[in-house]
Amino acid sequence: MQMVDSKDLLKAFTMCVLMLNLTAHPLHPKPRCDMKNLVKLTKVNVEKTLQSYIAKNNHNRSWIEHFPELEVPSSTTDDSQLEYKSLQFMVYALNIVLKQQEGLNPNKPVLQHLKESIYRINCLLDCVGGKVSTQDSPTSTPQNMMTDSFAQKRWGRAVLEASHKFLVWLEKLLMLRHTTDSHHLVK
Repeated sequence: MQMVDSKDLLKAFTMCVLMLNLTAHPLHPKPRCDMKNLVKLTKVNVEKTLQSYIAKNNHNRSWIEHFPELEVPSSTTDDSQLEYKSLQFMVYALNIVLKQQEGLNPNKPVLQHLKESIYRINCLLDCVGGKVSTQDSPTSTPQNMMTDSFAQKRWGRAVLEASHKFLVWLEKLLMLRHTTDSHHLVK
């Protein structure tokens, strides 16, 4: 029998608690909107998706293309509209990656990871959508018309890496907002 490291056990327990807190209640069809914890959970899920994706796609390097919708802003100003548009783009692009992977790697764990990531990001969209005018937020369209499977794999990896980087930034931004809000309450 293999011993489990206490750090790994604590990390797994923490993720379970987060998931329970963010899971839909039978009387409420949508998960609770706890942005800070939902971003943390989504970031971890996208990271697992990226690791699974790299393992199933022969460790291909990323596509060179960058995604303006997922650029990490240099400022920490509150811009729910930017967050909403970025998350919208992320869902759209990850759905393209999912469809590509269904053709390239059917019945693989990466498909389940992608579906879970898309679900979590949609939950984040619901949270942020309550703060912005969604009528003024057209969905961006990623430019991915590749038929070459090698190029598709590289493009998919780039989407996942950019999504993860954006979620890391969003998590830090929410922590900063929380800290700032706490200081305002004290004064």
